[in-house]
Amino acid sequence: MVLKDADQVVKFAPGQSAEPQNALYVGRIDQAKLNCTYDPNTYERLNVNLGVQITADRAPGRQVQAADLNYFVAIVNLQGELLARKEFPLHLQFSPGSNEVTKVDSIYQVIPLKYPQNGGSLQVWTGFVLSDAELQYNRAHGAGN
Repeated sequence: MVLKDADQVVKFAPGQSAEPQNALYVGRIDQAKLNCTYDPNTYERLNVNLGVQITADRAPGRQVQAADLNYFVAIVNLQGELLARKEFPLHLQFSPGSNEVTKVDSIYQVIPLKYPQNGGSLQVWTGFVLSDAELQYNRAHGAGN
C-alpha cells in the first residue's frame, strides 16, 4: 500500500519558499506491486517481492541534473504496529532533453513468521521519507488525491 500523504515529495530551490513556482522537481510513487509466497518447506517464512515504481518530474525551466529521493518500506500488523521499517535512497538522473525519469526499484525481503502469525496478518506500506514541512505541503496541496 502506498501511503496517501507520502506518495509524492516536492523539492524546492535552496532558500526559496515552498511555493509551486519554486519547485525543482517532484518525486512520486506511481505504484507498488507486491508478491508474497511462503517458504514451501516450513511455512515459517514469508518471501516478499516488492516493486516500487518511482517517477521524478523536473520543473519547467529548471536545470537540475538529478533527483535525489528517499522512500521507505514498512511492515505493520493489522493493529497498525510497526514491525520493521527500512529506508532506501534513490538517485534518478535526468537524460538530456527530458524532464521525466522513471525507475522500478525491486526489493526482496524474508519475514520470519511464528505460529499463529501468517502473511495475512501483515501489511506492507511504502512512501517517501518526508520532513514535517514536506508532509504539511502535501496535505495543503492535495498530494495523494
